[in-house]
Amino acid sequence: MKRALKIGKKAIPAWLLVMALTLAGAGAAVGTVLAPKITGEIPVTVSQALLIDKSGSIYIGGLPSTAPKIATVDDSGAAFTAAFEACNGDLVTIEIPLVNNANQNLYGKLTLWGIPKGVTVDVDPIGEINSAVRIGKYEWLFNVPYNLGSSHDKDLKITIALADNMKPGFYEIHGKIEPVNF
Repeated sequence: MKRALKIGKKAIPAWLLVMALTLAGAGAAVGTVLAPKITGEIPVTVSQALLIDKSGSIYIGGLPSTAPKIATVDDSGAAFTAAFEACNGDLVTIEIPLVNNANQNLYGKLTLWGIPKGVTVDVDPIGEINSAVRIGKYEWLFNVPYNLGSSHDKDLKITIALADNMKPGFYEIHGKIEPVNF
């Protein structure tokens, strides 16, 4: 008994149609079962216009020239770490050079963490950056004009004062720069 389904002027055997529908259903079921097991990665890069100027360097001052100190900027250019050896009563300065890659003035927020007890922190602008205003215990807002280019007249100066009763040691301060929209 041969049966066929007639579509227009062509006839398709019924067994072929049943097979095709069965395979399509099995394929859909397999796809549903395997979906959670299929993984992959796509690299995506997101950047911001207000960054730490990597062509310059973070300056750590106020310490003897022999005192160990190091500063690093993360790959994104938006965060940094400054580490130094200091004694009680020392006044350490960290100058963060900034660059504004936008075609407009930008507001930024500096956030610091890793500040030990007994340390006083203040932030002041250097050059064309407008005043740095404290908005939290370790957060400051500031404005960076767009016409600064990459010269070093747009730094944020972080002043760290160690209390007289602090133990001498190695200190590590972390920070990040974020653009802020108003």
